[in-house]
Amino acid sequence: MAAVMNTLRRFGITTGAAAAAAAKAAVVFLLTNERPGAVVVPTPIGLRIEVPVEGVWRDGEYSCAEVRKFSGDNPDVLDGAVIRACVRVVEGTEVRVFGGRGVGVVTRSGLRVGVGEWAISRRRGVWLCPRLGRSRALVWRS
Repeated sequence: MAAVMNTLRRFGITTGAAAAAAAKAAVVFLLTNERPGAVVVPTPIGLRIEVPVEGVWRDGEYSCAEVRKFSGDNPDVLDGAVIRACVRVVEGTEVRVFGGRGVGVVTRSGLRVGVGEWAISRRRGVWLCPRLGRSRALVWRS
């Protein structure tokens, strides 16, 4: 099993997977007050990967977490970048996602996100907190 994991580890993770892991860790901390050392996130091909969490903390009403992106053998300028996500509960039922420093804004059509919006997949936000209930939602900022 260790040999399989070492082989898979060389592939690294995407920036989106790192952001999703940071957001999930922040949600876990927000809802349970537990500081996860790692979280498991799904991939588009159905694999579930465990991503180490570098740290979690409170920032006012937000819970925040950081994950370090690992690109494996893939040359990526973001290899080693720290990806941060901060979340808080608000009234309502939708998950609202906001970008921050280093997050791009969509400038052309063709993505699942509209022009002028943060270049963050809505799909990630949907699976993060399916159990929050109908009376609460999250605000997620990176």
